[in-house]
Amino acid sequence: LEDELEEGPTLADLAGACSPATRVGLGALRFFVAAMASLISALYILFGVMYDTEESRWIGAMVFGAVDAPGLLFAAFQAPPFAMVAVVALRDLLRQVATTYATAPCRRRAIQAAVAVPMWLMTAAVVGPFAAHPSAAGSVTVLLLGILFVWTPGLIAYAWATAPSAAAADRPIVRSRVALLYDKYFGLNGKYFGLKVQASQLLSVVLQAWTRLPLLGAFVSVHPLLGPFTDLGRVEYYDEGGSPSAPIFWTIFAALVVNALYPAVLLVQRDAFWSRRAVAVVDAALDLVYSAVFFFAMLTNGVFAAALPIWPLATLSLFYPTVHVVFVCRAIEAAAADLAARARRAGALKAASAVRWNTTTARQRKSSVRTSMALTGRVEDALPLWKGVRFAAVALGAVA
Repeated sequence: LEDELEEGPTLADLAGACSPATRVGLGALRFFVAAMASLISALYILFGVMYDTEESRWIGAMVFGAVDAPGLLFAAFQAPPFAMVAVVALRDLLRQVATTYATAPCRRRAIQAAVAVPMWLMTAAVVGPFAAHPSAAGSVTVLLLGILFVWTPGLIAYAWATAPSAAAADRPIVRSRVALLYDKYFGLNGKYFGLKVQASQLLSVVLQAWTRLPLLGAFVSVHPLLGPFTDLGRVEYYDEGGSPSAPIFWTIFAALVVNALYPAVLLVQRDAFWSRRAVAVVDAALDLVYSAVFFFAMLTNGVFAAALPIWPLATLSLFYPTVHVVFVCRAIEAAAADLAARARRAGALKAASAVRWNTTTARQRKSSVRTSMALTGRVEDALPLWKGVRFAAVALGAVA
């Protein structure tokens, strides 16, 4: 940790180090992940409640099938992880808004409210029709209304209450030694970032290819054409009418191919923009395809068992890309703030040495990997091309 900064970046630096376009992109990603994760957690509870009630059991069975355990028992394990992801993503977004508009309190509160209300409305738009269904009566209706007016608002209120305020914008970020070591070796500017990307992306490719492609292949074969949601269970489209379902399969397949190839293209570059920032952007985009595109495609076509998996490996294939988007957003902010702080420190040290000593004879210490990247915009240890080709071959083999 000898190259760590004496005074690390502040919360304001996290937002200030990124360009306006980057801040907007991070905010959009965080809002979408928070809203989707909150909706997923609410739906697990919804189907668990309905599965445990005789009158609405057939609705809950669309997710839980014919399992012997209570539906709420599954929901107790499935809903909290996605709820935590929603809270963390929303809290990061509220912090981003608070530090960006620290000097404009009215505008800050208006943006924060504009974030929270649509997040609740998304859950209400999906849960509301289930609460109004004739099979949902008595205690089921009460519990579903509890999801709308207690569970989701509670997640939003907790994130709002625990998010850093504008007054904390200039407070230095305190990080543990484990976090500092991780950033030094495996962070976005870290020494072994390329190795970490290869390991995490190979895991992602294997997980998605082995759980999603067989399911989507069967779905497309059975339902080649898709009609409106109101026709589910009543009308099946085969020769005419409806829209083709094949694009859903090919979208996920194309994402897997891109996932297998992009490390070999980007990590071999010595320009820090392509081998670091671009990698993070592509990573987040692929995670959105694996999580959001798949989830909403299955949800809107009534394949609730695929949209809300209950078995470990299938659940991991939905949870992993969702939570990974949150950490990618954090990594982009932290890396930009760290590079900006290192550039400032290097400039200050250079100016001080020019005043105190003769710069032509002064003994200069070799810059660390991250400081050198901040000053030159170049990566010293880019991934060798043959390693990139090796990764692509192994990843494409997993897809095949």
